[in-house]
Amino acid sequence: MQGWIKFHREILDKPIWQNSTPEQKTILQTILLMANHQENEWEWKGERYKVQPGQFISSLEKIAERSGKGVSVQNVRTAIKRFEKYDFLTNESTNQNRLITVVNWGIYQGGDDTDNKEPNKQLTSDQQATNKRLTTNKNVKNGNNEKNDNKKDYTSKIKDLLSSGVFSQIDGFNELNKQYWDVIRETRKTKHVSQSVIYKNMEMWMKYDPIVIKYALKTHVDGYQGRKEEYTLGIMRNTNKDEAEDRLNRLSGPNVNVGSHQKQNENPYHDPQFDKLF
Repeated sequence: MQGWIKFHREILDKPIWQNSTPEQKTILQTILLMANHQENEWEWKGERYKVQPGQFISSLEKIAERSGKGVSVQNVRTAIKRFEKYDFLTNESTNQNRLITVVNWGIYQGGDDTDNKEPNKQLTSDQQATNKRLTTNKNVKNGNNEKNDNKKDYTSKIKDLLSSGVFSQIDGFNELNKQYWDVIRETRKTKHVSQSVIYKNMEMWMKYDPIVIKYALKTHVDGYQGRKEEYTLGIMRNTNKDEAEDRLNRLSGPNVNVGSHQKQNENPYHDPQFDKLF
Protein backbone atom coordinates (compact mmCIF):
# COMPACT_ATOMS: atom_id res chain seq x y z
CA MET A 1 0.00 0.00 0.00
CA GLN A 2 1.45 3.33 -1.11
CA GLY A 3 1.02 6.97 -0.03
CA TRP A 4 0.34 8.65 3.29
CA ILE A 5 -2.54 10.02 5.35
CA LYS A 6 -3.21 13.14 7.39
CA PHE A 7 -3.49 12.82 11.15
CA HIS A 8 -5.01 15.99 12.58
CA ARG A 9 -3.62 17.28 15.88
CA GLU A 10 -7.09 18.13 17.19
CA ILE A 11 -7.68 14.43 17.81
CA LEU A 12 -5.52 14.82 20.94
CA ASP A 13 -8.39 16.78 22.50
CA LYS A 14 -11.11 14.31 21.50
CA PRO A 15 -12.60 11.77 23.97
CA ILE A 16 -12.07 9.03 21.41
CA TRP A 17 -8.32 9.55 21.86
CA GLN A 18 -8.07 10.70 25.46
CA ASN A 19 -10.12 7.77 26.79
CA SER A 20 -8.59 5.08 24.56
CA THR A 21 -6.09 2.48 25.68
CA PRO A 22 -2.68 2.34 23.94
CA GLU A 23 -3.91 -0.65 21.95
CA GLN A 24 -7.03 1.22 20.81
CA LYS A 25 -4.97 4.21 19.70
CA THR A 26 -2.80 1.90 17.62
CA ILE A 27 -5.88 0.28 16.10
CA LEU A 28 -7.39 3.68 15.29
CA GLN A 29 -4.27 4.71 13.40
CA THR A 30 -4.07 1.34 11.64
CA ILE A 31 -7.67 1.67 10.44
CA LEU A 32 -6.88 5.09 8.96
CA LEU A 33 -3.83 3.64 7.23
CA MET A 34 -5.77 0.68 5.83
CA ALA A 35 -8.60 2.81 4.40
CA ASN A 36 -8.61 3.38 0.65
CA HIS A 37 -7.79 6.94 -0.39
CA GLN A 38 -9.76 6.63 -3.63
CA GLU A 39 -12.50 4.47 -5.13
CA ASN A 40 -11.29 0.93 -5.65
CA GLU A 41 -12.83 -2.05 -7.43
CA TRP A 42 -11.69 -5.66 -7.83
CA GLU A 43 -12.92 -9.21 -8.37
CA TRP A 44 -12.20 -12.14 -6.06
CA LYS A 45 -13.53 -15.70 -6.46
CA GLY A 46 -16.06 -14.48 -9.01
CA GLU A 47 -17.44 -11.76 -6.72
CA ARG A 48 -17.17 -8.05 -7.57
CA TYR A 49 -16.09 -5.74 -4.75
CA LYS A 50 -16.15 -1.95 -4.73
CA VAL A 51 -15.18 0.49 -1.98
CA GLN A 52 -15.26 4.26 -1.69
CA PRO A 53 -12.60 6.58 -0.20
CA GLY A 54 -12.37 5.93 3.53
CA GLN A 55 -13.57 2.35 3.22
CA PHE A 56 -11.85 -1.04 3.23
CA ILE A 57 -12.84 -4.69 3.48
CA SER A 58 -10.87 -6.73 5.98
CA SER A 59 -11.21 -9.01 9.00
CA LEU A 60 -10.60 -8.62 12.72
CA GLU A 61 -7.63 -10.95 12.39
CA LYS A 62 -6.08 -8.91 9.58
CA ILE A 63 -6.53 -5.61 11.41
CA ALA A 64 -4.91 -7.12 14.51
CA GLU A 65 -2.03 -8.39 12.38
CA ARG A 66 -1.49 -5.01 10.71
CA SER A 67 -1.66 -3.25 14.10
CA GLY A 68 1.46 -5.10 15.22
CA LYS A 69 2.71 -6.98 18.23
CA GLY A 70 0.62 -6.78 21.39
CA VAL A 71 -2.75 -6.19 19.66
CA SER A 72 -5.20 -9.10 19.82
CA VAL A 73 -8.34 -9.87 17.85
CA GLN A 74 -10.37 -9.13 20.99
CA ASN A 75 -8.63 -5.73 21.23
CA VAL A 76 -9.77 -4.98 17.68
CA ARG A 77 -13.33 -6.17 18.30
CA THR A 78 -13.64 -3.99 21.42
CA ALA A 79 -12.05 -0.99 19.71
CA ILE A 80 -14.36 -1.14 16.68
CA LYS A 81 -17.45 -1.29 18.88
CA ARG A 82 -16.16 1.69 20.85
CA PHE A 83 -15.27 3.67 17.72
CA GLU A 84 -18.79 3.07 16.39
CA LYS A 85 -20.25 4.73 19.48
CA TYR A 86 -18.07 7.79 18.81
CA ASP A 87 -19.26 7.71 15.17
CA PHE A 88 -15.65 7.47 14.01
CA LEU A 89 -16.54 4.52 11.78
CA THR A 90 -19.29 2.19 10.67
CA ASN A 91 -18.86 -1.59 10.63
CA GLU A 92 -20.83 -3.93 8.38
CA SER A 93 -20.32 -7.69 8.19
CA THR A 94 -19.95 -9.23 4.74
CA ASN A 95 -20.08 -12.92 3.82
CA GLN A 96 -16.48 -13.54 4.85
CA ASN A 97 -15.12 -10.24 6.16
CA ARG A 98 -16.40 -6.82 7.16
CA LEU A 99 -16.70 -3.41 5.53
CA ILE A 100 -15.17 -0.62 7.60
CA THR A 101 -16.10 2.99 6.72
CA VAL A 102 -14.30 5.96 8.32
CA VAL A 103 -17.20 8.40 8.66
CA ASN A 104 -15.40 11.73 8.30
CA TRP A 105 -12.72 10.59 5.87
CA GLY A 106 -13.49 13.37 3.39
CA ILE A 107 -13.21 16.09 6.04
CA TYR A 108 -9.76 15.20 7.35
CA GLN A 109 -8.16 13.47 4.37
CA GLY A 110 -9.44 15.63 1.53
CA GLY A 111 -8.52 19.18 0.61
CA ASP A 112 -5.32 21.13 0.29
CA ASP A 113 -2.02 19.32 0.84
CA THR A 114 0.02 22.50 1.27
CA ASP A 115 0.87 21.91 4.94
CA ASN A 116 2.35 18.51 4.14
CA LYS A 117 4.80 19.57 1.45
CA GLU A 118 8.46 19.75 2.29
CA PRO A 119 9.79 23.30 2.62
CA ASN A 120 11.73 24.51 -0.38
CA LYS A 121 15.44 25.04 -0.04
CA GLN A 122 16.59 28.65 0.30
CA LEU A 123 17.12 30.26 -3.08
CA THR A 124 20.62 31.56 -3.78
CA SER A 125 20.01 34.29 -6.35
CA ASP A 126 17.46 36.90 -7.43
CA GLN A 127 16.90 35.00 -10.65
CA GLN A 128 16.07 31.83 -8.77
CA ALA A 129 13.69 33.77 -6.56
CA THR A 130 11.95 35.26 -9.59
CA ASN A 131 11.61 31.86 -11.23
CA LYS A 132 10.28 30.43 -7.99
CA ARG A 133 7.60 33.11 -7.69
CA LEU A 134 6.47 32.52 -11.28
CA THR A 135 6.30 28.77 -10.68
CA THR A 136 4.38 29.24 -7.45
CA ASN A 137 1.83 31.53 -9.10
CA LYS A 138 1.34 28.99 -11.85
CA ASN A 139 0.85 26.18 -9.33
CA VAL A 140 -1.67 28.24 -7.37
CA LYS A 141 -3.61 28.92 -10.53
CA ASN A 142 -3.57 25.26 -11.51
CA GLY A 143 -4.58 24.30 -7.98
CA ASN A 144 -7.55 26.67 -8.10
CA ASN A 145 -8.60 25.22 -11.44
CA GLU A 146 -8.44 21.72 -10.01
CA LYS A 147 -10.55 22.76 -7.00
CA ASN A 148 -13.13 24.34 -9.30
CA ASP A 149 -13.24 21.19 -11.42
CA ASN A 150 -13.67 19.06 -8.28
CA LYS A 151 -16.51 21.30 -7.07
CA LYS A 152 -18.28 20.98 -10.42
CA ASP A 153 -17.71 17.24 -10.36
CA TYR A 154 -19.30 16.84 -6.91
CA THR A 155 -22.18 19.12 -7.84
CA SER A 156 -22.90 16.84 -10.77
CA LYS A 157 -22.63 13.76 -8.55
CA ILE A 158 -25.09 15.27 -6.04
CA LYS A 159 -27.61 15.90 -8.85
CA ASP A 160 -27.26 12.27 -9.87
CA LEU A 161 -27.91 11.14 -6.29
CA LEU A 162 -31.00 13.35 -6.03
CA SER A 163 -32.50 11.64 -9.07
CA SER A 164 -31.74 8.17 -7.71
CA GLY A 165 -34.46 5.73 -6.71
CA VAL A 166 -33.89 6.11 -2.97
CA PHE A 167 -34.27 9.88 -2.65
CA SER A 168 -36.97 10.13 -5.33
CA GLN A 169 -39.20 7.99 -3.08
CA ILE A 170 -39.15 10.62 -0.30
CA ASP A 171 -41.85 13.28 -0.60
CA GLY A 172 -40.40 16.77 -0.37
CA PHE A 173 -36.86 15.44 -0.08
CA ASN A 174 -35.18 18.31 -1.94
CA GLU A 175 -36.57 20.92 0.46
CA LEU A 176 -35.90 18.76 3.51
CA ASN A 177 -32.34 18.14 2.31
CA LYS A 178 -31.78 21.87 1.81
CA GLN A 179 -33.06 22.62 5.33
CA TYR A 180 -30.81 19.91 6.73
CA TRP A 181 -27.60 21.24 5.19
CA ASP A 182 -28.52 24.78 6.24
CA VAL A 183 -28.61 23.41 9.79
CA ILE A 184 -25.28 21.62 9.37
CA ARG A 185 -23.63 24.80 8.05
CA GLU A 186 -24.40 26.47 11.36
CA THR A 187 -22.11 23.93 13.08
CA ARG A 188 -19.13 25.24 11.09
CA LYS A 189 -17.14 28.33 12.02
CA THR A 190 -16.97 29.20 8.32
CA LYS A 191 -20.70 28.51 7.80
CA HIS A 192 -19.63 26.39 4.82
CA VAL A 193 -19.91 22.70 4.01
CA SER A 194 -18.02 21.44 0.96
CA GLN A 195 -19.81 19.69 -1.87
CA SER A 196 -17.63 16.62 -1.31
CA VAL A 197 -18.85 16.29 2.30
CA ILE A 198 -22.47 16.64 1.20
CA TYR A 199 -22.02 14.04 -1.52
CA LYS A 200 -20.25 11.50 0.68
CA ASN A 201 -22.84 11.79 3.44
CA MET A 202 -25.74 11.44 1.00
CA GLU A 203 -24.03 8.44 -0.52
CA MET A 204 -23.89 6.80 2.92
CA TRP A 205 -27.59 7.55 3.48
CA MET A 206 -28.48 5.53 0.40
CA LYS A 207 -27.93 2.22 2.17
CA TYR A 208 -30.89 2.99 4.47
CA ASP A 209 -34.61 2.78 3.78
CA PRO A 210 -36.21 6.03 2.47
CA ILE A 211 -38.50 6.19 5.53
CA VAL A 212 -35.49 5.98 7.85
CA ILE A 213 -33.69 8.72 5.89
CA LYS A 214 -36.70 11.02 6.11
CA TYR A 215 -37.14 10.38 9.82
CA ALA A 216 -33.45 10.99 10.59
CA LEU A 217 -33.30 14.27 8.65
CA LYS A 218 -36.53 15.61 10.17
CA THR A 219 -35.38 14.60 13.64
CA HIS A 220 -32.11 16.47 13.21
CA VAL A 221 -33.67 19.57 11.63
CA ASP A 222 -36.48 19.85 14.17
CA GLY A 223 -34.55 19.31 17.36
CA TYR A 224 -30.81 18.76 17.11
CA GLN A 225 -29.56 21.86 15.33
CA GLY A 226 -26.34 21.98 17.33
CA ARG A 227 -25.31 18.50 16.21
CA LYS A 228 -23.09 17.68 13.26
CA GLU A 229 -23.90 15.25 10.45
CA GLU A 230 -22.47 12.26 12.34
CA TYR A 231 -25.50 12.44 14.62
CA THR A 232 -27.82 11.86 11.67
CA LEU A 233 -25.97 8.71 10.72
CA GLY A 234 -26.31 7.52 14.31
CA ILE A 235 -30.09 7.92 14.08
CA MET A 236 -30.20 5.99 10.81
CA ARG A 237 -28.12 3.15 12.18
CA ASN A 238 -30.26 2.82 15.31
CA THR A 239 -33.72 3.09 13.74
CA ASN A 240 -35.40 0.44 11.61
CA LYS A 241 -38.04 1.09 8.96
CA ASP A 242 -41.03 0.16 11.14
CA GLU A 243 -39.89 2.40 14.01
CA ALA A 244 -39.29 5.35 11.68
CA GLU A 245 -42.63 4.90 9.93
CA ASP A 246 -44.52 4.60 13.21
CA ARG A 247 -42.98 7.77 14.66
CA LEU A 248 -43.62 9.76 11.51
CA ASN A 249 -47.22 8.55 11.30
CA ARG A 250 -47.94 9.30 14.95
CA LEU A 251 -46.71 12.85 14.57
CA SER A 252 -48.38 13.59 11.24
CA GLY A 253 -51.70 11.83 11.91
CA PRO A 254 -54.98 13.80 11.69
CA ASN A 255 -55.69 13.44 15.42
CA VAL A 256 -52.34 14.73 16.59
CA ASN A 257 -52.03 18.33 17.63
CA VAL A 258 -48.32 18.75 18.24
CA GLY A 259 -48.77 22.19 19.74
CA SER A 260 -51.04 20.92 22.50
CA HIS A 261 -48.96 17.90 23.41
CA GLN A 262 -45.39 19.15 23.07
CA LYS A 263 -43.59 21.68 25.16
CA GLN A 264 -42.32 24.73 23.35
CA ASN A 265 -38.98 24.08 21.56
CA GLU A 266 -39.23 20.36 22.36
CA ASN A 267 -38.31 18.12 19.44
CA PRO A 268 -41.44 16.12 18.43
CA TYR A 269 -39.21 13.46 16.82
CA HIS A 270 -37.02 13.05 19.87
CA ASP A 271 -36.11 9.57 21.05
CA PRO A 272 -34.10 9.34 24.30
CA GLN A 273 -32.06 6.42 22.95
CA PHE A 274 -30.05 8.80 20.79
CA ASP A 275 -28.95 10.90 23.75
CA LYS A 276 -26.85 7.97 24.97
CA LEU A 277 -24.97 7.66 21.71
CA PHE A 278 -23.20 11.02 21.54
